[in-house]
Amino acid sequence: MRDDRCFATISDVHEYDDRLPAEARRTFDRHLKQDQVPTAPAAISRASLSHDDRSTTTCSSSSLKHRIALAPFKGWRIPLTSDEGFYINVMRMASGCGWAAT
Repeated sequence: MRDDRCFATISDVHEYDDRLPAEARRTFDRHLKQDQVPTAPAAISRASLSHDDRSTTTCSSSSLKHRIALAPFKGWRIPLTSDEGFYINVMRMASGCGWAAT
């Protein structure tokens, strides 16, 4: 929750409400290292999972691969675009809209 402060707030964890998300290079570098670490769930047979868990695993894996593939483009250099960035997530929180992954 410390790394995804907007998500923490909408998840009813209010410890980080007074801080905006960290958009520094070191944060992106740390996330990339975490993304590249093989995890135990990858070793679990998909056949042993429920339908919902298979769907979650598929979405998570796709998101993870996407983040790793985009890493060479140094997204930390452009934390704000016309339609994404911490400011969009803050506005979504205020309006009660759903969460968008960053």
